[in-house]
Amino acid sequence: MCAHSAKLQGRTIANDVQPMLGLYSEDQVTSETTTFENGIDSSKWIVDTRGYGGSNDNPYLRQMDPKNVEVADGALKLKVPGGQTYDPKSTVGLSSAQIMSTKKISVGSLEMTVKMSGEAGTCQCGFLYGSDNNEVDMEYLTRTNVNWAVVQGMSKDQPIQQVNLNVTTDQTDDSHTYKLVRTESKAYFLMDGKLVNTFDKNIPTEPVQLMIAHW
Repeated sequence: MCAHSAKLQGRTIANDVQPMLGLYSEDQVTSETTTFENGIDSSKWIVDTRGYGGSNDNPYLRQMDPKNVEVADGALKLKVPGGQTYDPKSTVGLSSAQIMSTKKISVGSLEMTVKMSGEAGTCQCGFLYGSDNNEVDMEYLTRTNVNWAVVQGMSKDQPIQQVNLNVTTDQTDDSHTYKLVRTESKAYFLMDGKLVNTFDKNIPTEPVQLMIAHW
């Protein structure tokens, strides 16, 4: 997975009762674009070292490893080493890669220009993530060549909303732009400037970090 740029835009105010004047209204306090030509700006992005998964809802253990994160040829490369075998009895997760924003937003967007890997068996994704019950993400599954749009509400009794975006474009042939937008009441998913899905129920609004991952 090669990311050429990432753009964060949004407000950091939690539980703001005032509706946004637009997706990019004047009261936004965060608006920045990152290119990775000169490396990873540590003031904007953190290279993740944590482990994830291991629950009934998310059984696959993943271990984020900085060794899988590099900048080369002007792009951020998030790698999943080949030859790994998942053992459900193991306490060691599959070696993966992830970066996350230093800032948090409540409403706003993540836009990223990415060339997807064609190696089968991994998931490449962008997240607006606060917890497993505060999440909006777009995922590309290489095994099935399918894009998923996902929203997880603020309580466990709110079911996960997910939909196959039915994108027919070959996403491994060139770089494409993916965008997630979260307002107080809706989540929008765009690809190459085209709206491909909208969710309007159980949208979480607690603060989130922006994440780009490959596992």
